[in-house]
Amino acid sequence: MNQVGRILEALWHSETLVPGELPKINVSLSSEYTGAKIKKIQKIYNGQTNIPNEWRNIQFKKEEMKRKVGVYGSCYLEHELIKFQRDMHKVKDEIHNKSMKICYGFYVEFDENNQYIKDSLFIPQVNLYIKLAKDNKNSLVDNFFEKYEDAKDYLNVQAKSINGGELSDIWLAQFIDEFKRNFSIPPNSKINDHYLELLVVTNETESTQKFNSFYSEDILTAKNDLNNTLRYYLSKPARKIDINENRIFIEKSLNPLNTPMGRWPSPINHRLSLMQQVAVNEFFLTSNPISSVNGPPGTGKTTLLKDIFAEIVIKKALAMIPFRRDPSAALIRTEYTVEIKNPFSKENEIVKRFVYDLDPTISQYAAVVASSNNTAVENISKDLPKTKEIAEEFKEELKPLKYASAISKKIAGEDSWGMFSIPLGKGENIKNAASLLAGEDFSVIKNLINDKRSPQKKKDDWINACDEFESLYKEVRKIRQSLADSVEYQDGLIENETEDFLVSNDLFWENTLGQYEHRQQKVLYQTNTLNKMRSVLFLKALTVLRHFLSMNFAKLMAALSLLENRNDVNINNESGIAAIKAMWHTVHCFCPVVSTTFASFSSMYRGMPKDFISYLFIDEAGQATPQQAVGALWRSKKVLVVGDPLQIEPVQTIHPSVLEDIRKIYQIDEEVFNVKSSVQSIADRANQLGTYVTQGKWIGIPLWVHRRCIEPMFSI
Repeated sequence: MNQVGRILEALWHSETLVPGELPKINVSLSSEYTGAKIKKIQKIYNGQTNIPNEWRNIQFKKEEMKRKVGVYGSCYLEHELIKFQRDMHKVKDEIHNKSMKICYGFYVEFDENNQYIKDSLFIPQVNLYIKLAKDNKNSLVDNFFEKYEDAKDYLNVQAKSINGGELSDIWLAQFIDEFKRNFSIPPNSKINDHYLELLVVTNETESTQKFNSFYSEDILTAKNDLNNTLRYYLSKPARKIDINENRIFIEKSLNPLNTPMGRWPSPINHRLSLMQQVAVNEFFLTSNPISSVNGPPGTGKTTLLKDIFAEIVIKKALAMIPFRRDPSAALIRTEYTVEIKNPFSKENEIVKRFVYDLDPTISQYAAVVASSNNTAVENISKDLPKTKEIAEEFKEELKPLKYASAISKKIAGEDSWGMFSIPLGKGENIKNAASLLAGEDFSVIKNLINDKRSPQKKKDDWINACDEFESLYKEVRKIRQSLADSVEYQDGLIENETEDFLVSNDLFWENTLGQYEHRQQKVLYQTNTLNKMRSVLFLKALTVLRHFLSMNFAKLMAALSLLENRNDVNINNESGIAAIKAMWHTVHCFCPVVSTTFASFSSMYRGMPKDFISYLFIDEAGQATPQQAVGALWRSKKVLVVGDPLQIEPVQTIHPSVLEDIRKIYQIDEEVFNVKSSVQSIADRANQLGTYVTQGKWIGIPLWVHRRCIEPMFSI
């Protein structure tokens, strides 16, 4: 097995060996439920499952409150799992500071009548891992998830059938026997206890459902079908280029021809800093699938993302221009059909419609923001459409673009300039997005249906949007070329105060502290005129997208209608897969930027193949463990990782000694596999471009300037 395969298998072990932990024992039921002090957890003695009298006679504060009981069975101590893992791999090291955490083999719930609650059974995957290892199976990973689901499904049936599904001493004894036949806890456990937990059900009670790893299945899938992105993520570059103060590299990177065509419509005098612009340019210049940007809070990581989003939108609009004469030619009919309400009928007529996909030249431009931090990704999606994110000088250009702004306001929570980004991921978010995009009463589709323009007017507006975009695109290219020629031939290359045009010369690169600070705050070879036109070009690109959707929405509705109930689509055949692909391409067209957490990534993009996502942006990457991003990276072609590993370390769910054991067993470098490893540190390690910091540590492209504290960012 090669190094990348070893790392992925080790990551799988680190996810699968996470045990289920018993809640704290000496905790009382919350006072919001009852005035009495009642212990939440009770130990089961001698297999006797009698519900304690104080639980039976509990006086709840509200009539709607009802009791249910959770059972934690076949418990053991965490250090016993560690010993089992070490014995299995013949690790002789003694276990110091033994963990006395109580872990459980299975968990089930019973209602107030002591009847088994359907599908409440939860079994940590580590208990199948132990069973297979004890039975000397040659490979733990082969068909692991199929074996797990089969065994769990069988026990679900047994939980309902034993003693009629009623909790009793008989039920517990027989269920434990069935559990032992299919799963296992560490052998020779000193406790092997069982516990009851008192739970309260109300109309507002959050689900008590427990989950195994969200990442382990993706890790095995990726290991068996590697893509270039993951291979790069888990490898070291052949050579590294220290770009900090690297005059030759920076001059080449910032050549006007390398300046992206697009720019977010921020104030003209708020340019990116030197290294921010290098990061943006290199993201599009490099053929490497992963780039990383490293900087503490306030150094403008989100700011540079906005410029990248602007460029992606321009690329998407440019791909639409060839369909100027016939925008419907950009749609490809799949064989999948859905039944939807006829949007043009007042009789609630149900019609069958084919699902249409977008031409690949268009659908290839989609951006997904992901993180382990739900707040971080939702904030990006909610902030981008806010009117205050657009500079005053562009508000006039923005007026004709006011696209579904009332609907987008529901996302932003305040005045919005239009539908641009949307938070997805968890089911509630996707349901909300489906309603805002294609709901019957208040949605983007409803807006398009209610558009009073004549078909000819719509076509004229579409062609006009294409023409204006293409004309300005050519003009921006012309200015870039002119500036590039000036740089190459030093023709009239002088600093220009009116345009705030900065050139690269010996004074700029002077080795003094004052000049260094000046250099890091500034950017080379840009003019106010160019930057204004780049921002306007982004707005023109959005106008092209808006009119493209206006021309094609009737055929795209079928794909959009799948979003809320996408899990009902059979993805075991090509037709179903094609329909879900079309659905996501359509969602990404209506919303150029979407966001999700890593935990929701696999379920959200269920059935989607490797390299499906064109552009992935990982935010707060220093807070995520390396394995959390594996599924997202496997599904993505081009990735930018941004974060600060020194801010908040990732939270490991596995005991540190187990992690270290796995690292040694699989002979993996400590810099890749340790309790402090993060998506950011791994991406920095893989990044060819970066610099060395304290103690010779290599990081990705560094952001040095604290943008929140310097002029002109917050001048009054």
